[in-house]
Amino acid sequence: MPHVTRAALMLLAALLLVPALADAKPRGKKARLAADIDYKLVEIMHLRDRGDLVQAVESAQELVRTHPDSISAHRLYQELAVLSRRNGRLIEAEYRHYLAQAPDDSRRKLLHASATMAATVVTPSMRREEVVREIERGLAAAQGNKDLKADAHMVSADLAHLKGDRPAVEENLRASVDAARTNYLVRADLLAFLASEKKWDEAVEICLDLIDEAPWRLMACAMLMPQKAGMPGASPEDQDRIAIALEKVEEDFSDDAVVLQSLEWLYDYLEEKRGSTRLRNRLAELDPEWSPPLRRNPYLEALPGGELTEQEIELLEKVTEIKEQTTGDAWARVRALQQLGAQITEEDPARYRSLYYRDLAFALRHPEVLDRDASRAAARAAMVAMPEDASVLNEWAYMSAMDKVDLPEALEAIDKALELLLGVPFEPISLEPGGTFSDYEIDRAESIGAYVDTRGWVLYQLDRHEEAVRDLYMASLLTSDGTVQGHLGRARYAVGNDRGAFTHLLRAMALGTEDEEAVRALAAHLYEKLHVVPGGLEALVEATRDQLREELGLAGDLFDLESMLDIGGPGAPNIDQSTVPSRAEHRLMGMPSPDFTFESLTGNEFSKESLRGQVVVIDFWATWCAPCVEALPVMDSLARAFSEEEVVFLAMSLDDDIGTVQRWWKFADALNPGMAASGAADAFGVVGIPATFILDRNGIVSGFHTGFDPSMLATITEELVTLLDAE
Repeated sequence: MPHVTRAALMLLAALLLVPALADAKPRGKKARLAADIDYKLVEIMHLRDRGDLVQAVESAQELVRTHPDSISAHRLYQELAVLSRRNGRLIEAEYRHYLAQAPDDSRRKLLHASATMAATVVTPSMRREEVVREIERGLAAAQGNKDLKADAHMVSADLAHLKGDRPAVEENLRASVDAARTNYLVRADLLAFLASEKKWDEAVEICLDLIDEAPWRLMACAMLMPQKAGMPGASPEDQDRIAIALEKVEEDFSDDAVVLQSLEWLYDYLEEKRGSTRLRNRLAELDPEWSPPLRRNPYLEALPGGELTEQEIELLEKVTEIKEQTTGDAWARVRALQQLGAQITEEDPARYRSLYYRDLAFALRHPEVLDRDASRAAARAAMVAMPEDASVLNEWAYMSAMDKVDLPEALEAIDKALELLLGVPFEPISLEPGGTFSDYEIDRAESIGAYVDTRGWVLYQLDRHEEAVRDLYMASLLTSDGTVQGHLGRARYAVGNDRGAFTHLLRAMALGTEDEEAVRALAAHLYEKLHVVPGGLEALVEATRDQLREELGLAGDLFDLESMLDIGGPGAPNIDQSTVPSRAEHRLMGMPSPDFTFESLTGNEFSKESLRGQVVVIDFWATWCAPCVEALPVMDSLARAFSEEEVVFLAMSLDDDIGTVQRWWKFADALNPGMAASGAADAFGVVGIPATFILDRNGIVSGFHTGFDPSMLATITEELVTLLDAE
């Protein structure tokens, strides 16, 4: 057997994660149906491996709808949903809702246990003792059902693997095979396990049976064939038997794209370039659009003009009295304010008039009144009175966006408001906050976020949707406001990003949003499109609400930088600590990144190959580097903001030992901290830290930053949004 890394074993396990029945020789109606489903499952996995996750997920959803009792179809949907959405809690919530509709149903218990297992792959924090016990209860219920026993033992084997109990893995795999001899996936997984234990003879016989009965599943045989001479594998005689069987498959299935793709995958894995090239040419003949598999895997500022005057305080007291006297009667409040307005003249101070018209504008926008034109006219009167008041400009621009009128003028108004707020002309996604990042986020972010949200919503109403997504994404990082999430969800839907849109719509409903009806209607539409369990939207909203509570709980200690800066130490590596930040050029820009492997503090393993198809941010840092320490809250904020997107952050430390990083680390694990592999910094050409590389979905270096400045938040956000929304 070739020397197969743990990552390779996990990849093969993922490729073989769903049950399968026969192929060329199924007997009986039930066996033929199972074979047809299994063939379709492998076809969907090929879509996934070629990077077409959208089509793969949609095909899996359709398969579940067509065969709702197929555990195999559900399990593949769960895997793809977790992989594409990067949010395990949502798929678990979907199947928890499914189970709640029939809590005694053993099949639903098994599916919820399976969904929870899949969820823990990308959400390690779910691997708590009570979660594991819940999975075990669901599996025990299913094992008592003879129709579910094989699948239950299969999921039990996955759980045993997660717990590191290898004897239990083998025991459950064999029990699953005994319960369903024609379940080819179980046999393929048993083959992989036996190969890892160097039990070659039994593994070879399973391989040959798979080639004969289910040739689309022949990828499992890779475990027996060494990639290079001298590597462990089956005996030369057995390898010859396998090679002859593979040649026959290529001849007998020359028009079957699914089987040929499986064989091409095997040849490519074994570095059989001639066979791989021959099959790729044949696959391109069968489908000119075929492509080879990816190599993976508004807060107000101080009032202009200083403190309130006696006259202005008197006005505010009158307005407050009107509000108290008209509680519950919106029309009475409008009439009372209009009577007060009859006493106001052009001779009154500008700010006095502006304060009055702003209150009138909001009263006219009450749902029981909703005189949009009169409300906007009052807001314009406030803006005319105080043309240099950023908050007034913002309010008028936002009302115009809500009403879809005066949009070009509204864009000019919000740009002026941002310039007044920032002190410099506004440049989208290039704010200059000044000071430290913590000062920026705590003291200014909410205010700027509300203004940038207005700008994004104006752009959305102007049908400038790509620009709207960019600004609204920035706003979502600056303010935890449900309305902003709702705006961003609708904008991302407008550019065709359904999965990204749905994530933000869930957050909008979980946080509360002013446009609840429109957000809920769009979310319901997308739920039916993206999920297979009917009516589970509210379950996902509640799961999102719980997740947000956890995130807010983590945020409390993120800005305690004072104690983090005094961390030097003897023997620090001779790497500059850059103090001048730059969005720099680098010899790797536009080039494939070097190969890398990386293990986080939590034991998650990553490599360039396994991350193919996702956007990757690699940050080289160290505990003794003050600019690195100051930059980490920015990177942590970005990692949390993009936690439900196809973005992976890797914080590669250049410290001397992992213990230093473990003792020091105080951020969330979304950054995936760990030690950089030996030689990684040299391979990437790192001469100063912090050094941040951004890789696109194909592993190409598309961004590089060195040093630290708070504006990195905005710049890297723009780059990530651009890469995520790229075709």
